Amino acid sequence: MAGQELRRLLAALRDKGDLISIGAYQPGSDPTVDSALAKRDAIERFLQQTVDYSSTAEEADAGLLGLVADAFVEGGMDMPIDASDAALPVHAPGPSAIPPLNLSV
Repeated sequence: MAGQELRRLLAALRDKGDLISIGAYQPGSDPTVDSALAKRDAIERFLQQTVDYSSTAEEADAGLLGLVADAFVEGGMDMPIDASDAALPVHAPGPSAIPPLNLSV
């Protein structure tokens, strides 16, 4: 369920991305987009981790629930929420796991 909510938030950001990027999005016009914008930094931190760090399943679950907790409360879903955004440690960006392509033109 939490994964579906995260996908819904990401889709909302993608759908309104052009308006957001040029500053034409009007806050309050779409509650889902407003929620996604408020959580954008936390979502990006959750989806990115350094090469040398891996979370346990419990840490990942807690972090994901922390990101979407308010959706369960607002939606009236009966789900205990005790996770917070701080469930996953914050790490400085490290080297990419993707090797450079070294393409020449």
